[in-house]
Amino acid sequence: MAQTPLTMEVIKQVLKLNKDGISIRESARRLGISRNSVKKYLALLPDVTAGDEALASQVYNNDSLTHDEQRMAELNGYFNGHSEELSRTGVTRQLLWQEYLQQHPDGYSYSRYCYHLQQYHKNRDLSMHLEYSPGDMIMVEFAGKKQHYTDPDSGEVIPCEVFIAVLPYSGLTFCKAVRS
Repeated sequence: MAQTPLTMEVIKQVLKLNKDGISIRESARRLGISRNSVKKYLALLPDVTAGDEALASQVYNNDSLTHDEQRMAELNGYFNGHSEELSRTGVTRQLLWQEYLQQHPDGYSYSRYCYHLQQYHKNRDLSMHLEYSPGDMIMVEFAGKKQHYTDPDSGEVIPCEVFIAVLPYSGLTFCKAVRS
């Protein structure tokens, strides 16, 4: 698990305790953090007299944050243009990720791409709860690509479609392949 950064107040206390000659072990005990964290921040910040902005830029590495923000902005721009493609037949997240990597070679890994795509859709998809009465309606649809089956007697390939009916109140589903 990644280490969470310390607040500026705690970092200032680490520096003050070090300046006062308090040992690393005692500083860690007083502040409730690990000795390795105290060592890490003392190594990052040898100059105790720096102002708050200088401390923040040294500790929190604002350059990498700016780079990450830039990458996220590029990724969101990519999602704006290509998220509708996922509804097309045969288009997968992996395929879109590979196209993304061709345009952005230093882009996110597949798992991070999928996570950010999920967050993107979560924030943009609106849904509404609908109430249904028993026996009030039935929803019907021919679903998916056309299928086919082979007649065992003649060997003929017969195209068919999949008919689906749902009773929305109970969620009961009826499904049957019918000839085209």
